[in-house]
This record gives sequence, C-alpha cells and structure tokens, in this order.
Amino acid sequence: MRFRKRAAIFAVIILMISVSFVQAMNVVETVTVGSLPWDIAYDYQKGEVFVSNQVDGTVSVVSDSNNSVVATIPVGNDPEGLAYNPDKGEIFVADYGSNTTSIISDSTNSVIATIAVGSGPSNIVYDSKVLETFISNTLSNTVSVIKNNVVTANIPIISPYGLAYDPEKNEIFVSSGFGDAYGGNTVFIISDSTNSIVGNVKVGSYPQGLAYDNKLGEVFVANVNSNSVSVVSDSSDSVLTNIPVGMNPWGVIYVNDSNEVIVTNNGKLSVISDSTNTVIGNVSMPSGVLNGCYDFGKSEIFVTNYYVPNYKFNQYSNSISIVPASSLQSSTPSVPELSWLAIIPLMVSMLSVGVLLRCRKTANLKQ
Repeated sequence: MRFRKRAAIFAVIILMISVSFVQAMNVVETVTVGSLPWDIAYDYQKGEVFVSNQVDGTVSVVSDSNNSVVATIPVGNDPEGLAYNPDKGEIFVADYGSNTTSIISDSTNSVIATIAVGSGPSNIVYDSKVLETFISNTLSNTVSVIKNNVVTANIPIISPYGLAYDPEKNEIFVSSGFGDAYGGNTVFIISDSTNSIVGNVKVGSYPQGLAYDNKLGEVFVANVNSNSVSVVSDSSDSVLTNIPVGMNPWGVIYVNDSNEVIVTNNGKLSVISDSTNTVIGNVSMPSGVLNGCYDFGKSEIFVTNYYVPNYKFNQYSNSISIVPASSLQSSTPSVPELSWLAIIPLMVSMLSVGVLLRCRKTANLKQ
C-alpha cells in the first residue's frame, strides 16, 4: 500500500511537470528588461520593440531579429504608455511621474525632446491623418494633443486612460474608469478635426485598454472589474456585445493577420474571434501579463510580465514574453492546452509507475 501511494505521488509530480511544460511551449522566449515593464510599442521600420520600465525610469529597445536588448534609454519618472510615430521614426513615452512626454528617435535611441503635459500621463496614441499625438492625463482629467512637439489642445475628460485611434472615422476613443456617478465607466469619442468630444458609450466597470479592429470598424474595450470585453461599433457608437474573459482584463491587442483580439488577463491571454465575438482559446502564461503589441514582421505577440510567481512586496518582474501568433490560433478554451508534445511526459509517468509496480510485484513473489 505504501509503495502504491509513493507511485501515485510520483505520477502527480510528473503530471505537474507536464502542465508546466505545456505552458512553457506557448512562450518562445523571455527577454530580461528593466524593472516593472509596463507597455510595449512595435517599430516596424526598425524591427524593434520598445518597452517602458516603470520602476527604472527607462525604455528598453529589443531587436526582434535576436530577441535581445540593444539599448536602454533613460526617460522621465514612472514611464507607462508608448506610441510609435512612423512618419518621423519616433517613440512617444508617457512619463506618469514627471507629467511629461519624452520623444525618442529610433535612429539614435536617445531622447530628443521632453514636453510638459497634464498630470499623470498614462497612455499615448498617434493619429497618422492629422500627424498628432494624443496623451491621456489621468490625474488632471484631460487629454493633451501634441503637434510638432507643442501641446495644441487639452480636452477635458474625467479620468482618461486607454486610447485607440480609428482611422476610418478620424476619431480617438478614450476609456474613463471612474464610476457611473462621476461620468466614468464610459468610452468617450474625440473628433481629431475639432479636438472635441462627439460621443460617449457606456461600457463595463473600470474600462482600461482599447484596440481598434480595422476590418470591422469596432473598438474592443477591456473592463477590469467586470471581467469582460465590450465591443463598440464605430458606426453606431454603441455596444454590440460584452464578452466574458478571464479575471481583470487589462490590455487589448488586435492581430490583423488572423482577425483576432488578444486580451491580457491574470496569468493568461484570451483569444477572441472578431467574426463571432467569442473566446476561442486561452493561452496560459508563466506570470501575470499587462500590455502587449503585435509584431507583424515576425508574427509574434510581445507582452509585459508585471508580476512574478510567488510575488512578494516590492518584487517586480523584469521581463517580457514572446508568444507566436500560431499558438494563439491553435489554442483551446481549456486552460492547459495538451498537444502531442505534452503526451510525452505523461506517457513517461505512466510507464514509470507501471515499471515500479511490476518490480514491486516481482519482489513480493520472490519473497
């Protein structure tokens, strides 16, 4: 009896290793960056990914050809959101703790300008039509508009956070996480021709990350406290549906190659089909993930890991994970995905237990 119990424990251990092995299969590589990586922006002209490191006050530059850090750039305090300006080859950084926006040249990997904005700048989006950059200032309740390195407007919005640019309607969608009584739990819509609010849509509780789906003309909104994603039509400015996802969804990434929307949750990525507005898969991650971007040159998803397993106070992550887009398409709703590779350690465990039991039986017969 004691021997069988030990054999069962051995099998469970092998099974746990198998599950960890399967989860690791989803991640191509983990790259060490600065402390508490927050946001990521993809520079397709350089084949590089820029990562804001909130605790260090730096931005790491990662080459997607070898997945290594090629530069570390000092910026303002507590950098959060990033946006890529392909017209000038520049990266805009929201320096939350400095109330500034740093502008990085991707040719020199250095800061070429620092612009004062509102209080608590959190996210940034670039509008390629009017060549302007929009910054959400969460603490001063404004969205700043920058053109030619000058603030040209400040648009009042209660507690703005996430931003998404809709090039078909020439509009900026802004999430507001304050409660309903304060005008929050809303996505506000700004016209880039007038820099004024032209609409608003009620969504779930505490909306944060946004992503625009250019195939369907829809905006996907992560509602952190509702554990859902709202789908907003840009033609009717209304919610088409609310999709249940994992706990505390935060970041939203649109993958135009597969017409899928990736949502970061606590410890996994939820994969949504934009044709059915349903979750078609979940990809387990080794740690909590916050924000991400799609590198269409390599067909990979880059995500920031914002906490580490067995988290302790003031122990922040210092890495990003890279996930192949192909693994998202083959994922299933079950949380660990079992593939033929995962069967190998399971078969080893079964064979090992079988051999142990047979050896024990033989030993008993000899006695």
